[in-house]
Amino acid sequence: MRAWRTYKYNEDVPAAIGALKLETDVPVHMIYDCVGDNEDWLNAPKVLKEGGLFVSIANFTPAPENYTNVKFVNMILKSDGADLKAMVKLFEEGKLKVCVDEHFGFDKVKEALSKSLTARSGGKLVIDVASPAPSESCCVVA
Repeated sequence: MRAWRTYKYNEDVPAAIGALKLETDVPVHMIYDCVGDNEDWLNAPKVLKEGGLFVSIANFTPAPENYTNVKFVNMILKSDGADLKAMVKLFEEGKLKVCVDEHFGFDKVKEALSKSLTARSGGKLVIDVASPAPSESCCVVA
């Protein structure tokens, strides 16, 4: 699969949809959503072909759930014990690094959530529920 046109999450989605209509008469087969704004799903039928897919990794409660002419698909992987054990092994061997942007104390959960919603972190946002020392296997983003 190859995208012939991509739009960044922070662009004006209705403008992007309008641009799609102007650029081609060929309907779009699939939209891959990484943001999760329900407004994107509401606008999707304007450009998706009949039977087209709107695939999201971020919208967990689309409303309406489906239209009659296009389909919403949520692509979230389920945790698997064997996969998680393999990841732990890679981490312990130093082959898997977790980039941490910032640690927040448990009393700073609101600030951590606010930062998360900006989509501007350079790594994981960690909420410390105890006082652990940072692991040497982490890369800390400054």
